[in-house]
Amino acid sequence: STAATTPATPLSLRVRALGASPRVVAAPVPNLLAGASVAVAVITAGPPFAVFSVRTASPGAAALCVGRRYSQFWRLHRWVSPDLPARMPPFPPKDVRPAALRRASPAEALEARRAKLDAYMAALLALPEYPSAAVASLVYGFVGTAAAAAPSTP
Repeated sequence: STAATTPATPLSLRVRALGASPRVVAAPVPNLLAGASVAVAVITAGPPFAVFSVRTASPGAAALCVGRRYSQFWRLHRWVSPDLPARMPPFPPKDVRPAALRRASPAEALEARRAKLDAYMAALLALPEYPSAAVASLVYGFVGTAAAAAPSTP
């Protein structure tokens, strides 16, 4: 596996491995979605997979809703987690049922995963700033907002 796909590699090194200029220094950027609400709901419960809706609403802006699979949440987490603060909630595993509840219904397991994804996304959007414009762009793109463009410098 290369540095570009290793989850533990900081974003600045992954970007450099992808050919970005080493002179670019990652600087924190304000979270343009701070104060936005987010809600994760189940659109389809499978099989073969579940699709979740991610609804983001910012004050004074139209709500946005995009469909995402668990694997897309996991991919976002893999790319941004090395650069995020340690106070983020843990990312929910594929199977969120504790050993004692392995006999829980698939619907109960799906609801547990949805609740944990909702808490994770709420914490991600509640951050006052992101460690870099690249992280901000990944988050904004994931929730489908036009804020994906980095703020211009004066």
